[in-house]
Amino acid sequence: RLAQNWGVSVDVTWEMGDFDRDGVVGPADASILAANWHYGLADPFGSDITDLLDSLNTAVPEPSTLALLILGGLGLSLCRRGIRQS
Repeated sequence: RLAQNWGVSVDVTWEMGDFDRDGVVGPADASILAANWHYGLADPFGSDITDLLDSLNTAVPEPSTLALLILGGLGLSLCRRGIRQS
């Protein structure tokens, strides 16, 4: 939004890029943006947004793994049952 509103000086807001609140979107606002680049935003739960994104990248087993474990257990129990009957 800073680039879109560069040089605007009428009714500018922080959301439009007036970070120093001097009423003009200009070089001072660009330097404030550059100095705070990649600091992240706080999410509603109080943690940093990068922590939230990192938590989405955690390894989760596939449902097929659970199905294979169940089938393996079922196969072992059937083998045991066959050994007992002989």
